[in-house]
Amino acid sequence: MGEPMKDAIRRLTDARLVLVALRDAVAAMVAVGWMEDVEETLELMPDGGDRVSALLVIARGCGRQGDQSKASEVFGTCGIKLANIGDVGRESILKADIAVIYAKTGNIELARALISGSATGDTQNEKRPGAHKVSVIVSTNVELGDLDRALVILREASSDSYPRKGRIAVTTAYAAKGGIKAALKVAMEIVSPRYRAVALCNAARKFAERGDMESARTALTRAETSVPAIDGEFASDFAWSCFAEPYDLIGDNPNALKSLGHVEGNDSKARSFWRMWAARYATGQTNDAEGLKSQAIEATKAADTFTRVSICSEASAMAFRAGEKGISKDYLGNAIAVVSGMQTRWWRARALSRIAKTVISLENAAGGR
Repeated sequence: MGEPMKDAIRRLTDARLVLVALRDAVAAMVAVGWMEDVEETLELMPDGGDRVSALLVIARGCGRQGDQSKASEVFGTCGIKLANIGDVGRESILKADIAVIYAKTGNIELARALISGSATGDTQNEKRPGAHKVSVIVSTNVELGDLDRALVILREASSDSYPRKGRIAVTTAYAAKGGIKAALKVAMEIVSPRYRAVALCNAARKFAERGDMESARTALTRAETSVPAIDGEFASDFAWSCFAEPYDLIGDNPNALKSLGHVEGNDSKARSFWRMWAARYATGQTNDAEGLKSQAIEATKAADTFTRVSICSEASAMAFRAGEKGISKDYLGNAIAVVSGMQTRWWRARALSRIAKTVISLENAAGGR
């Protein structure tokens, strides 16, 4: 395990927080290819859903690296552990994750068989946990390319608002394929105005990435009609912040900034400015990037303590990828400085874990360990 991650975990005293940190450590090490260190960390985790989730992260990592033999071995272990979870909903969600990995390794029929077994369960009277399962299964069918099946499952569910993530996934998938009519139809079926706006903004971003600026603007215009019905400052902030990046991607910076003008919370505003700045670099559109960076920095300074750690860590990673190594170093240092003053163990644990993952990512990107 990397020394920064070890140091972070040593500072934890609550067993639950240690488990969270170990789970995050596995994900971070797999993401940067430190497969030889993963097994050491995995051995520290007790049996249960979190260990199965960690095993699935490892399987995905093996698949990405082309080690299908190791991926299959890990899958076998997952099957044994799944039988001992004792939580039908969690088991269905994990099966959906396994199905996605099967599909990505070419085992499409096996993936469909696994997910279809989960999808036929009775979800009519389930509350949030069951609805979350519906969303996961729908999203998995989307990843398998079975949009028609995903729609059938959604429309068989009794609640509109709970499986909203599934509807957002279907909307985004149709937009990625250029299907403006289908994307708008599914999005407009979302009763929650907040999540309807989010789905349409996601669609707009996909259309913009395809170069279809007209469809992107259509989706954004439709999304704006949903905003007045959103209740609550946080929900409104979240929705408005989703407009900024797609507007900027279609070259409409005035409307991007106007959208952020509606955002009261500095955390949402800061994340949006950083993402707009990073998107400019990713697409080679560096004009006015300095202005966006300045606004991102100012908004980050005003965010709440824990969120500032997360934003600074994200900004550090985005800046490094953009070649701004000085900013990357400064913002990682800022994140560490904020954590040193945090008193609540839960938030300090999550913040330390977040920083440790960023350190590993930056070390890997720099070619050093």
